[in-house]
Amino acid sequence: MFILNKFSDFEIDVVGFLAILGEGSIGANAHIITFTKWCLIPRLLPAPQVLLPAQRPENLKVKEAYVTAVESGNILACINHVAHVLIDAEDIQRNETRCVRIVRNPEHPDRPIRPKRLSPLLAVNLLGCGCSVGLFVASVVLNDGMSMLATLCLSFLSTLTGVANHWDLVAKDPAIQPKPDEVLPRGDLVVRYPNGSFLVVKCNEQVARELYFTREDIRYTMVQRRGIYRTISLTGTLLLMLGVIFLANATKALQLAWAVIYVLLNAAYWSFAALPKRYHWDLDRYKVTEIGIERPNFNDNRFTDALFKAVLFAQGADWARIGEAAAPRTKIWDDWLDLAEVEALSCGESKSGEYQDLKWPNRVEFSGEIQPFPKNWQPHPAWKALYDKSRANNEVLVEKQNANLGRCGSDVSFSAEAGAVSAEKVYVSD
Repeated sequence: MFILNKFSDFEIDVVGFLAILGEGSIGANAHIITFTKWCLIPRLLPAPQVLLPAQRPENLKVKEAYVTAVESGNILACINHVAHVLIDAEDIQRNETRCVRIVRNPEHPDRPIRPKRLSPLLAVNLLGCGCSVGLFVASVVLNDGMSMLATLCLSFLSTLTGVANHWDLVAKDPAIQPKPDEVLPRGDLVVRYPNGSFLVVKCNEQVARELYFTREDIRYTMVQRRGIYRTISLTGTLLLMLGVIFLANATKALQLAWAVIYVLLNAAYWSFAALPKRYHWDLDRYKVTEIGIERPNFNDNRFTDALFKAVLFAQGADWARIGEAAAPRTKIWDDWLDLAEVEALSCGESKSGEYQDLKWPNRVEFSGEIQPFPKNWQPHPAWKALYDKSRANNEVLVEKQNANLGRCGSDVSFSAEAGAVSAEKVYVSD
């Protein structure tokens, strides 16, 4: 069995590849990494090439969803990134319906949207900077020039990527600028996700336009021209290649230190990417309140149940017929939406209250705004009754059509027989 006899025989030239691994964790949060000014400090960063794309994005990534305004009828085929982070809708389940109320925070009504100053991102940035300083000092102490050059190249590469990509969110200036004593119209909207879930947002028109109907453009603060950016991108690529070459020629002891540090940094950035995005954004400009719903007298997890809850929260069903309709455009569904709207309006708006935990009767599970639910009406059985009625009517219609066809066939046979008799009589008379 082959076993190393001494440390000098231990080959870890592949450690240079560790510097370019970790694209998934860096790419998932590239926009927030370059949003903060901490991206300008020299530090070690896994997979820095992810931050040097051939073309920089001009706006934040959007989430696939369908947004419909209840009152105005405005529609949008995606949901903005900030709105998605604010609601924290990453874990919304299939055929689930949520309702939230969003208002401007009275304590910070004009606070800009920015990254949190104290966040996990700050921790990983300081960790990378500390590792860079530690490796540089160790390289000087151990008299390893190659490791020192690798530290300089790979550390200042992160600063270069920060200069090229540091950005700021373009200030949102909605068309509606209310006066201090003016009451804005309702801007309630419904967000429909591809998995059949719904999110009903209760807000005024200004908040709706800021979060959902205004494009989130970004402005690069340091490098605006594409030619300069491409030059910086080329320089960064050269620094990355030189850093990997220098690292491959470092001493074994420092190569081992580099390997341990890159494994640690990749684990830290992976943990950072796995956290909910709300941990990285400062969105105190808005205040979000969850609105509950009374315990319905059924436990079905069907699309009709989710759609009815959305109609109930929105207090109307017209939005479900706009654009890419939330339900099929058939008579059965139209009739069902009419019934659902009547039941929703009969329940009224949400009100303050609480309901108990089903398993622990003495424990309050939810306290706050609660939407009343119909006592003697269930969404899916109502739809099933309309379907059965339509099917029965179709069967009766088919029977009538078959009867009419049978009657017409008898008349044709009788006429043919009469004609044959007449012809026979004529033949005989002849």
